[in-house]
Amino acid sequence: MDYTTVLSFETASQTSGWNVTSASHTVRYMHWQDYLVFGISLSLPLVIGVFFLITSCRKPGTAEDFLVGERSINFVAVALSLLGSLLNGIFVLGTPAEVRYYGTKVVYVVIGLLLAAIIVSIIFVPKYHAMKFTSAYQYLERRYSFATRVVASITFMTSVIIYLAIVLYVPALAFSEVTGVNHFIIIAVAGVVCTIYTAMGGIKAVVYTDALQMIILIVGLITISALGAQSVGGGQNVWNIAVRTNRINMNGELGAFNFDPRARNTFWTQSIGQGWTYVGLFVCNQMMIQRYMSVDTAAKAQASLILTFLVFIPIAALGVLIGLVINAVYETEGCDPLIDGRITSGDKIVPFFIMQLLGDYYGVPGLLIASIFSAALSSIASVINALSAVFLEDIITPLVALHTSKPVKDSSRKKIAIAIVIFFGLLTIALSFVADKFTSKLVQATGTIWGVIDGPLAGAFIAGFFIPFCNATGAISGIIGGLIIALWISVGGIIYSPSPETLPVPNCRGNFTVLPPPLKPTNESDWFPLRELYNVTYGWYGVIGIFSSLIINISVSLVYSAAMELCYKRGWTFDRIRKIPSHLMYSCADNLYCYCPESCKRPFRCGVDYSTEEEITVTKQDDDKEIDNYAFEGDSHQEKVISTSTRI
Repeated sequence: MDYTTVLSFETASQTSGWNVTSASHTVRYMHWQDYLVFGISLSLPLVIGVFFLITSCRKPGTAEDFLVGERSINFVAVALSLLGSLLNGIFVLGTPAEVRYYGTKVVYVVIGLLLAAIIVSIIFVPKYHAMKFTSAYQYLERRYSFATRVVASITFMTSVIIYLAIVLYVPALAFSEVTGVNHFIIIAVAGVVCTIYTAMGGIKAVVYTDALQMIILIVGLITISALGAQSVGGGQNVWNIAVRTNRINMNGELGAFNFDPRARNTFWTQSIGQGWTYVGLFVCNQMMIQRYMSVDTAAKAQASLILTFLVFIPIAALGVLIGLVINAVYETEGCDPLIDGRITSGDKIVPFFIMQLLGDYYGVPGLLIASIFSAALSSIASVINALSAVFLEDIITPLVALHTSKPVKDSSRKKIAIAIVIFFGLLTIALSFVADKFTSKLVQATGTIWGVIDGPLAGAFIAGFFIPFCNATGAISGIIGGLIIALWISVGGIIYSPSPETLPVPNCRGNFTVLPPPLKPTNESDWFPLRELYNVTYGWYGVIGIFSSLIINISVSLVYSAAMELCYKRGWTFDRIRKIPSHLMYSCADNLYCYCPESCKRPFRCGVDYSTEEEITVTKQDDDKEIDNYAFEGDSHQEKVISTSTRI
C-alpha cells in the first residue's frame, strides 16, 4: 500500500480548477485534557526505554545486544514491530483519504503482502537467521565483495534519511493544522522522545514500544470507525452510501482488473506490483532483517513475519472502514472539507474528522491523535535503530579493521551505537524542519522510496541466492543501474504524469466535483513518447527496480566472466579466485522441486553440490581491498571476509 497515496492533493486545488476558498465552518482545536492524554501516550515509550536502560545497567551488554536484543525477543512483539515498520503516520493518514477520494481497490494490497510474506518466510528468513548477521549487507560482502556491501549500505542510509524527515514532518503538519499547535514544536517533541527511548533501550525498547504503539493504534482505529459509523446511522448506512457513491469499486466494470500499468490501484498493481515491492522490503531492508535476527530460532522469525501479515489485515480493513465512514459523513453533509478549504490537502482529513466528530469528548481526540502519531514514532525508531546497525557494522567497524589489528571493544561498540542513534535522531529533527521548504512533489516522491530503492537492492540479494555465476561486478552494476532506471521513471512520473482521477465529491453547492485528468496532456504539442512511460503508476516501481537490477546483474556477470576467461587464456589477468560457500545460496531444485527426478533437478543446481556445502568460485576484482583480521561477528563458520589465496 502506498505510503503517500494522497499527498498530491495539496496541489490539487491549483492544478484541477477546484475552487478552494476559506469556509465559514469553525475549525475545532484540542482541549487541555486532549493534550494531557497525548502527552501521557508520548511518555509511555520513555518509560519502556528507562526500564531497559536500568536492566542493561544491571547486566552490561554488548553492541550486538543493543542492536539485536541478545536474539531472545518475544516473536509476537517482533511481529508487531515489523508491522510498525510497515505502517507509519503517512500510511494511517493516507489510507482513509485514499478510500474517500479513490475508492476501495487499494485493499488488493493484502494479496501482495500475503505472497511476499510466504515467499520471504520460506526462502530467505531461515538463511538469514542461520547466518547470524547484524547488518543485512554483511551478506552481500560474503556473497559478492566488500565494495558491494558498502554500495548497498550507503544507498540504504541515504534513502531512509530522506524518508525519516518526511515520515515525521507530514503527520506533524497534519496534526498542527487541526490543533493549532506549531508543527515545528510537534516535530521537536516527537523527535526527541523517539531518539531518547531508542538510545536508552536499543532494539528491545524499539520492539516493545512498537508493540505497545500498534495496540494503541488498533484501539484508536476501532474507536474512530465505531463512533463515526454511529454518527451517520450505523454500518449499514455507511455501506449504502459507499455503494451509491461508487466507493466499493472492486469489480471489472470500474477498472479493478485493468491490465494497463498506468491505471491506479488495480488488482494487478496492488497484488503483483506492490507484492514485489514488499518482497524487496522484506528481503533487503535492514529494519526487517534486524527483526528476524532478534528472535532465537528461525521458526519464530518465520512465525513473526506471518503474524505480521495476519495483524495487517484487520488494520488495513479498519483504515478502509474509516475512509468509508468519512465518505458517509461528508456525503451526508453535502460538503467536502477539501473542496471548501477547511483543509488544504487530503491527508489532513482524518485528524480534521476526529476533531469535528469528537471535539466535545475531551480526552478522546487526544488519544486518537496519539494513536496516529504512534505509527509515525514506531517507523522512526525502527529506522534510527537500523541506521545505527548499518553505520556501525558496515562503515565504522571495517574502517577500524583497515587501520588496526585490534578489534573494537564491545563496550566501546555499544557506546558508538548509542551515539549513532542520537546523531541520526537529531538529524531527523533537523531535516524535518528543512522539509517545510520542500514542495509537495518532493514529499510525494518519498512515498515510492521502498520500490525505487529496495527494488534494485533486492535484485542483488535475489541474484546472490539463486544465480551462482553472478559476481561482484554484476551486483554493483545491477544496483546502480536499477537505481538509475527506477529513479528516472519515478521522478519523470512526478514531473510529467497527470494527477490521478478522483471519484465525485460534493462541492458544497449542491452538485459534485470530479477530476478526470487525461492520460495525455491537453496540449498535444507537449506530448512525447516517454511520457507514456512516466505515466506508469507507483505500484510497479518495485517490479521495475528488482527486474532491471537482475537483468543488468546477470548480463554484466556473464560478460565479465567471459572477459576474465579470455584474459586467463592469454595470461593477462591478475584477478584472484574468491570462494563462496554454497550455504549462502538457495537450491530451488532441492527445496522446491524435491520430488522431481534427479535428472530434472541437476540442471537447476548450476553445477553446485549444496548437500556437501561445496564452495563454488567466481572472479574477484583486484581493486577490492582485502580486509585482514576481520570476520563476521556471530557467523558459525568464522571465515575471513575475503578468501583470495589462489590466482586464476
